[in-house]
Amino acid sequence: MEELIDRYVHARNKANDYTKHMEEYKSKIKAMLKEESNQSFSKNGATASIKTLYKSTISKKNVPEDIWEKYSVTTPYEVLQVQKK
Repeated sequence: MEELIDRYVHARNKANDYTKHMEEYKSKIKAMLKEESNQSFSKNGATASIKTLYKSTISKKNVPEDIWEKYSVTTPYEVLQVQKK
């Protein structure tokens, strides 16, 4: 089990590093695309574009309590917590 935890933590740390790099590249690409008139790029099979998507949400503080109690749904899910000290 300890070896699995060590491997998991190592992989998680590498994934976090790659995520940081991806976010940096994403920011740079978005900044460059915003300078383009159509906010898109395509050349030699590489493409990138900026699109605006919309999502509707509702929060408990914005809904009357009786409506929230009647229509809200609680869904249980499992979470694995792994740490290495």
